[in-house]
Amino acid sequence: MERDEILKAAQENPQEQGEYEKHISNKAVLYGFMAGIVLLMAMMILEWFIKKKIDLGKPTLLFGISSVMDFYDGIAGKKKKSFVGGILTGLLAVVFLFGYIGVLFV
Repeated sequence: MERDEILKAAQENPQEQGEYEKHISNKAVLYGFMAGIVLLMAMMILEWFIKKKIDLGKPTLLFGISSVMDFYDGIAGKKKKSFVGGILTGLLAVVFLFGYIGVLFV
């Protein structure tokens, strides 16, 4: 979004959260999720090198977060690629969830 568009939208609706604030909030959420995903990946890699196994709960969480982000981006932004990616990563999350549940009962 260009600077002039943001200023125009902010002047039209002074009572609502401004476009700039919405943009900053969206970026903050995105960066938070990205940091969480990187942290989960680092934990999985460390666990693999140290214990030679991976707790299936971490990839389940990783794929679940990624799925929701992509799925929502696909719906809200009308992006077919993100929508399909969200569905596929959601299916991966379900598969890993079943694996995680199966390991709990063994």
